[in-house]
Amino acid sequence: MYCRFCLRSSKEASQYRMANLKLSECVAYGIALLLVAVPILTVCGLSDIEAIEAIVRRNQEALLNGQFEEASLLYAEDCRILFPGFPAGIGREAYIAAVQGFVSLGLIRSEIVGLEIIPMGEYYMRRGETNVFDANDNVGLVLNFVAIFRKDCGEWRYFLDMTNVQRQGP
Repeated sequence: MYCRFCLRSSKEASQYRMANLKLSECVAYGIALLLVAVPILTVCGLSDIEAIEAIVRRNQEALLNGQFEEASLLYAEDCRILFPGFPAGIGREAYIAAVQGFVSLGLIRSEIVGLEIIPMGEYYMRRGETNVFDANDNVGLVLNFVAIFRKDCGEWRYFLDMTNVQRQGP
C-alpha cells in the first residue's frame, strides 16, 4: 500500500510523518512527483479500484479523441473482445477493429451512466451501462457491458470486454 500523496510505502510515509514530516510536506512532495511522473500516479499509489477507474477514464478520453491505438494499450495483448455486430476477437487489433466499426456506424462518443467495479480474486469485474452518441449528439445505442481486468506486467489492463445492445436510442 502506498501513501496517496507522495507514493512512499504506507510504512515509510508514517515513519516520515512520525519524524515530524507534516502531511502538507508529504502533499508538496506528491505534487512535485506528480509534475515529474504523472503516469506512475495513475496506477501506483492508488487502490486497485481507483486504478481501474483511472484506466476506464483514460480509455474514454482516448476514444473521444480518436486515439484508438492508445486506447488499445490499456488492453492485455491477449484480451478477448465481444462487441455486438462484430466478430469475437482476441488481441488489441480486434479491439481497434471493433471500435472503428462503431465509428463507421456514426457512433462517435460514449458516456458511462452506470458503473460498478467488483473484486473477483486476482481479477476485477466492471459492469454497467453506456450511452453511445451519434454526430448529432443523440443517443444511438444504450449498451450493457462487462469487463474483466487482470494485472499484466504489474499494471491493470482490460482482459475481457463484452458488450451487448440493451436498446437502440430513445
